[in-house]
Parts: sequence; C-alpha cells; structure tokens
Amino acid sequence: MDIFWGKVSLEQFLSEYWQKKPLLIRGGLPKFESPLSPDELAGLSTEEGTTSRIVIRENTLDWKVLYGPFGPEDFAKLPAQNYTLLVQEVECFSQEVLDLKRKFRFLPDWRMDDVMVSYASNGGGVGPHVDYYDVFLIQGLGKRHWKIGTLLDHEPEYIEDLDLRIMKDFTVAEEWILEPGDILYLPPMVPHDGVAIGDCMTFSVGFRSPAHDEMLAAWSRSVGVEMPETKRFQGKYLPSTSKPGEISSGAIQEAIEILSAFPKEPLEVAKWFGRLVTAPKRGDAIGNLAEVLTNGLSEEDLNQFAELFKEETIFEWNEQFRLAYFLSGGSVYFFVDGEFFELHLSLAPIIESISKNREFGSKEFGEWSSVEGAIELLASLEASGMICRADQLVH
Repeated sequence: MDIFWGKVSLEQFLSEYWQKKPLLIRGGLPKFESPLSPDELAGLSTEEGTTSRIVIRENTLDWKVLYGPFGPEDFAKLPAQNYTLLVQEVECFSQEVLDLKRKFRFLPDWRMDDVMVSYASNGGGVGPHVDYYDVFLIQGLGKRHWKIGTLLDHEPEYIEDLDLRIMKDFTVAEEWILEPGDILYLPPMVPHDGVAIGDCMTFSVGFRSPAHDEMLAAWSRSVGVEMPETKRFQGKYLPSTSKPGEISSGAIQEAIEILSAFPKEPLEVAKWFGRLVTAPKRGDAIGNLAEVLTNGLSEEDLNQFAELFKEETIFEWNEQFRLAYFLSGGSVYFFVDGEFFELHLSLAPIIESISKNREFGSKEFGEWSSVEGAIELLASLEASGMICRADQLVH
C-alpha cells in the first residue's frame, strides 16, 4: 500500500513541505503493523555487521551510550524503562523493512540513506536534537510523544561531555502523540524530541544530505588525483617588495585562476557526483565489480549463468550496494558504491530496469540476452555479489 497523504497531495508535499517545514501524516500507512518485533530487532543488534546503539537516559543531563554488537548479558543489565535500542540499515536484513523503504521511492534512490529502527521502553528516547537530513518517522508499535521546535538557521548548543548531541535549550513549538501508521516528516535543522509511551518502535527513513564542505573536499580529491605534482603555484604576479609579510593582490589573483581552472564540465561533475552519492556508508566498498570486469569471466561461467534463466530463476539487486546511473552521449555511467563504470549506451535499458525494479528473471533476460555485453555485465554483477538469486538473498 502506498502512503496515504490525506488532505495534502504528493505534489503539494514536494512543493510546500519537502526541505521547508514539518508535516504530520495521520494514518499515512493505514492498518500498519510493525514488520519487526522488539525481540527480532534485539536479535539483529547481536549480529556482526550491524550497527547498533543503546541509549539510556538516567536524568535530563545524564545519558549513557553503549555500542553493539550486543550480547544477552547487555540486555540483562538494562533498566526497566528510559532506554532505547537503535539499529541502522535494517532494510539490508529484512525484506519487510526493505518494502517499507521502497514506499518512499517518489524520491531518488541515491538520496535515500537507510532505515534505522528503534525500540524504546517507557520514557525512552535520545533527547532533543537536530538532524542535518530529511527524515520520515513512522510509528510502528505503541505510542511516542513527539515535540518539535522551529526551524533553526544555526547550530544549537549541546550539553557538554556526552556521546550524544543533546540540545541545551529546547523550545517546543508543536507536539503530537503518534500511533501505528502515523508518519512525521521533518526537514533538516528542525529540533525534535520523541519519548516512548510504554513500549514502542519507530522506523526512521533517512535521506542523504552531504555537507558543502564534504562535497568540496570530495571534489578536490577527485580533481587532485588527475593533476600532476608539477602543477604548482608559481607566483607569476609577484613583483619585488619591501613588505615581505604582505600577501599581494596578484597572489590572490593567481590563486583564483588556479581554482577557476579546475574542470567543471557537466560530465566530469556527473562522474564525481555519482561516486559521492553512492559511496558506501561504512568504509570501503564490499564488492569487486571492477576486478571482475577487468579480469573477465570464463566461457563456462557465462554459460552457467545463462542456464539459470531456463529454470525461471529470479535475481534481485543486493540492497547492501548503492547504485545510480547517468546517461551521456553514447555511454551510460553506472555508479556502484562510490565507483563508476562507463558502459555502452545499449546497456542502459538493463541498468535502468535493475535500478527501477530491483529484480529480473527469464522474461527480462530474454529481452536483454541479444544485447552485446549484456550477459557479461549481468554475470559480473552476480559474481561480485551485487545481484543474487532471490531464493539465496538474505534479508
């Protein structure tokens, strides 16, 4: 079921609320039932490869943060109330949570970050804070009391010596109690504080929002890699001086010329931007598609892969990998986990279909198999773990 927007249409939401002001969507997911139980979430937090935290509120100024993976002994020590368990990227481990994330595909996939799921005992929360990204907060189990402030144009002050960014001063502008199926949308820099009323679970669908300094640093790294070390500041506008400590206007002019000479062609920017927005959240990429494409696959491997489609095999995109693409001239630029691959434009329909539908089988394969390079591309995606047989993919 799609999101029920009520009196606000999707078009209105995007034009009037997105990145501008909060919106409470009562019953946005009618008859919604949490796709995970508290015990299942706790079980996820014990597994290697997951990112999890436990936040305990001891009083208004005293908070404790524990980092997973956790064991049974950690849960045995928890107080009866005022704690929250948070697990990141849950869509990578649960098909139902992945389906929930896909309800927000009216926005580009490359903008989406992950689905964080929290379980909170009575009184649990993470304190008043701001996020730097857009988020949809979906109530999945029980009730949560949300208080929000007004949009800030500056960084708030935080309580010192905490592992959390909890605001020193929080002025409430609006407040609501959310029940299962309710959705609260918050743009960046809106202070908010959610406190559990009894046991509750919240599903947070967050969106990537790279900071300008992060973008600038990534751009300079990208450009710098291609620049020879011999390219240096020359001081060509520096006359003799009687003021050796002064930076002349000529030096500033040369610096401006150097920065202005950095390539800014749309295609070069697209290559950089695609790598930036698909960069893996945690460290290096886990796939080896570049290596597989460089080394190639044997004829036997390709034939074995093609044989699978005679068995009505369904393949799915592995959601642990981020993907995007950009069309330019006779090429499709395919971005996966911060790397890009220039492919012939004839392969664009395959990339577009995988990006949109995230799965394919014998019907699609029959249409694609006659395209030059299609079998090699698909088999390479399978060999690098980026697509998997649906019956073998673990959610």
